[in-house]
Amino acid sequence: MKALRIGSLMLLLVGCGSYQLPAPEDIAAAPVVGVKGRQGWVRNRISFGDYEAREIDRDWVRSDTTRIVWYKASKSAQPYRFQLAYKGEVVWVVDCAYRTKDRDIEVGDGWEFELESNAALFCGLAPVDGGELHRLELHASRNRVLTGTVTGAYTMRVEGRGTALFDNGEHGPTGGFYLRADGRSLAAVQTANSGSVRIATHLDLQHRHAVAAVAGALLILDESRREF
Repeated sequence: MKALRIGSLMLLLVGCGSYQLPAPEDIAAAPVVGVKGRQGWVRNRISFGDYEAREIDRDWVRSDTTRIVWYKASKSAQPYRFQLAYKGEVVWVVDCAYRTKDRDIEVGDGWEFELESNAALFCGLAPVDGGELHRLELHASRNRVLTGTVTGAYTMRVEGRGTALFDNGEHGPTGGFYLRADGRSLAAVQTANSGSVRIATHLDLQHRHAVAAVAGALLILDESRREF
């Protein structure tokens, strides 16, 4: 379906196969590890370095569309959950829901006039040792990338990075995410292509587990239903 975007520019995109998420200067020296398991039909686990997101359970996409003459409203939701293991031992459990909502006016000849386009990701993340429950909440409108926060014992700012050229990284498709706290970078998570993860070396082990749990949620997220 063709789409007429309101308030956005038609931007060229970086070639998908060549995109590399720029490393923040303060963690540029941290090791970067590739992500395994995101390709193929069976994707019930992925791994990056010493971490593995296992027992990945993606529910069916729940969608609903309403049409009234030229007006169309649609929404969808997909829950997913997984366990995060470190060197073979489960350390965190994560439960997420990804939601989209769109409203359009169909103006003929296959064109749509976009009124609203929103996306959101909500996750509950908890260490298995009984520690504090964390909440990941990201939001985006129109063709912007998801951005938001993690609250809990380890608070973080999650900043989506888009792949549009001649842009400041706010517009998608999504190339990856930066995790930051107190003005310092915690991680860079590339979700484009096969993916990669770079985690700051100054974090203690429990803090690294929390960052890795967020990274796993972002790597498993499927944004293919969004029209950037």
